[in-house]
Amino acid sequence: FCGWRQSWIFTRASAMEGFVNVRSAMFEGVEALRPYMETCASEKLAFAQTGAVESFPGFPGPADFGRLMAAYRDWPG
Repeated sequence: FCGWRQSWIFTRASAMEGFVNVRSAMFEGVEALRPYMETCASEKLAFAQTGAVESFPGFPGPADFGRLMAAYRDWPG
C-alpha cells in the first residue's frame, strides 16, 4: 500500500503461488504503453477501450498461461 497515493501497489493471488499483479498506473510514464491483456472485460463500461492484445471476459484459465506468457515474451509492444 502506498500511503502517499493512498492506493494499493500490488496484490498476490493466494490461488496462484508466485504470481504478483503490479498496478502499472503507479509508475510514471505509462501513458505511452499499450496494455497486453485485459481481464474482467465483461464488466467494463461500453466506452472503455484499452487496445489490449488479449481480452478475457473474466480471468484466463490455467491452460491459457503458457500461451499468454510465450506470446507476451515475443510481443514487440
